Amino acid sequence: VAETTTTEPINLNVIAWIIYGIGVAIALFLMIYQFLAIRRLEKTGEIIRNVPLVIRAADDISSFSFFGTIYVGHNSTDEDVESIMIHEYSHIRHNHSAERVAMEFLRALSWWNPFVWIMQRRLVEVHEFEADAEVLKRGYDVNIYIATILKSILGYSPDIANGLRDSLTQKRFKMMTRKTSSRYALLRTLAIVPMLAGLLCAFSFT
Repeated sequence: VAETTTTEPINLNVIAWIIYGIGVAIALFLMIYQFLAIRRLEKTGEIIRNVPLVIRAADDISSFSFFGTIYVGHNSTDEDVESIMIHEYSHIRHNHSAERVAMEFLRALSWWNPFVWIMQRRLVEVHEFEADAEVLKRGYDVNIYIATILKSILGYSPDIANGLRDSLTQKRFKMMTRKTSSRYALLRTLAIVPMLAGLLCAFSFT
């Protein structure tokens, strides 16, 4: 009598959970790597101001802030540092770093959801619009400030931090030349739309 061998059916749910777990693990690993990279910049850099804490990095980086610390490149001039400080201190006062970290965690847990990526990008744009407005309110020339931003295109800038080069688009430059008092409140309201859509997609699957 010929023996028949039966194969176990492939459990698609298990495979899906494995793929999801791998994606989450990679995203969390990248977050930890960025934390360590920022920590290394703090240890190897030079403190040039204490309030707020400004560190001139030993490497050629794009200026950014992370919670209460501002990091500038070693080639930044004193004039650049002044405008950078106003921009980045706006991120600090509005607790943008906490929002970015929370958004990164949400993106790590819902990496498969395109709405989460769109929401994260819109949030970055709103943060940069607010910080740009702070600089221009201090009377800095728009063209000089745009030139300072263009200098920051190159260099290391972690995604988890608030970088001066973030959202470097024509739309951002146009926003600097407009004077609309409620545009930032409107942008924050519009950012809720993809966020709600992303949450619905995240919790609608069983």
